[in-house]
Amino acid sequence: LKAREAIAKDIKQPYPFAKSTLLADANQIWYKIRDQVINADTTHQLNFAQCVENYCRLIDFTNETASQLWPDGRNSCIIVNPHHQFGQPVIDGTNTTAETMFLMFKSGDSIEALSKLYKLPTQKISDAIHFYQQRTAA
Repeated sequence: LKAREAIAKDIKQPYPFAKSTLLADANQIWYKIRDQVINADTTHQLNFAQCVENYCRLIDFTNETASQLWPDGRNSCIIVNPHHQFGQPVIDGTNTTAETMFLMFKSGDSIEALSKLYKLPTQKISDAIHFYQQRTAA
């Protein structure tokens, strides 16, 4: 909460966690102000802007507000978008959840059968399955 308040004050935005000036990964939050990338923890340490920005390019922004995440990178068709399936991971261009593909595959359906059933390329089905396989293996 303290980090949110500090960021909101620095970037002069009431909802700093939805702005493109904010960068994040699973463990840290950074924010950009005056061409500096600052760690949002209590240290407010400056970071290497290019490294942090490249890492956080998995997020699409609309009007400087986060609109979509590519959790497996842009080479995968899996997206997280609050306008599709309440923000669950889906196959880009559809409302089909990646979890549905994974569970159907896990229960015995082949990638080819799922591709025909959902009228999607096999690569998109494979991306969805891989997305959940790597998370359940961890």
